[in-house]
Amino acid sequence: STGCVMLSVIVGTYDKAVIGWDLELKETTTTTSKTKTITNVDEEEQGDINSKYCLKVTFACSPHLGCVKSLDASGRYLASGSTDESIKVWDIQKKKELGSLIKHQGAITCLQFFSTTHLLSGGEDGIVCIWRTKDWECIRVLNGHNDAINSITIHPTGKLALTSARDRTLRMWNLTNGRSAYDEQLTYEPEIVCWSPTGDYYAISSRTSIRAFGINGATLYKYDQPTYDPVLSMVFIGEDTIASGGEDYKITIWNIKTGQVLNVIEGFGNRIKGLRSIAKPEVIPTVNYKTLLVSISSDHSVKVWDLDTSVSQPIAYTFCKGRLVSLATSNPNQKEEAEQYHIEEQSPQQQKGKTEPKKKLKKRNKNQKKRKSIQNKQSKEKEKDEEKQQNDNDDDN
Repeated sequence: STGCVMLSVIVGTYDKAVIGWDLELKETTTTTSKTKTITNVDEEEQGDINSKYCLKVTFACSPHLGCVKSLDASGRYLASGSTDESIKVWDIQKKKELGSLIKHQGAITCLQFFSTTHLLSGGEDGIVCIWRTKDWECIRVLNGHNDAINSITIHPTGKLALTSARDRTLRMWNLTNGRSAYDEQLTYEPEIVCWSPTGDYYAISSRTSIRAFGINGATLYKYDQPTYDPVLSMVFIGEDTIASGGEDYKITIWNIKTGQVLNVIEGFGNRIKGLRSIAKPEVIPTVNYKTLLVSISSDHSVKVWDLDTSVSQPIAYTFCKGRLVSLATSNPNQKEEAEQYHIEEQSPQQQKGKTEPKKKLKKRNKNQKKRKSIQNKQSKEKEKDEEKQQNDNDDDN
């Protein structure tokens, strides 16, 4: 018999795979069960034999033609984005693919759900799409960035979103009307951006540092990695507490107002590729931290941490043979919500109109090249004719 499912953990790999596990509370009665064997996943369920929890494989598939760069999940929905320019949508309760969302021209770099009603996607093409989960229609396209989108974070109210991009800009969007409410040209490239649980603070990572801000934009603290190793992952695990990790092979937990390091989690054999926090199920007692922390690393490990216990050991872990790239977590017991507010829709013509100039420019460039090529050809033929005529005249003389 199966234990109590507390959360779902999903990873995306460089090798095009999407793999899911459930964190379960082990049964108190002794049961013997055969382990599910699936490609890309180690055959044995992994975890401390004394732990009350374990990660059980629920599905594994290879739905994309390229690396799975981005993942997000909310309730029963899972979205995966790839370098193949497509977003796949899943019902993780039914373990069923619902279809593909095609709008971006370039790799899908980031995805984020708001509740179970909307999904935002960002791509290398510099646009952000808002999808409605009711019918998976793209209801708005947000234009403004001039380069690839690095990260998207939606405010807890669902009315604002922050996006960071390679063009070194940070933009705040009003999601109800789809317009840019604020944009700032930075002196550094903003990589990961995320809101705190209440939305009173946000943080931006850039190479080896993380800057924390109040909602008014005032800097609270700039945290620099002690040995200047690049930051690859970051998440709020409390209103004023961040967990970050990267090329230093460890997770650092620190206060955004004072910079004080509260804890360091070591024991990784390679870089930390992804971090997510998720509300603790009722069966796990809360002391200071209301969330669990999930990590993926290039040492092939997937680990779940309860920061209220000794962080020298995860409460559950497993190993995956693929190269881990992206991570998502979901509460399978989350109820579906009705739309909390209305987002103004764009007509397909309006959406298309926004990207038309780029297409026209491409077409114009193509036509110019074609014309130039024809002119060059004609010019060469003319030169040949003149040379031939000159030679004929010389022969006559």
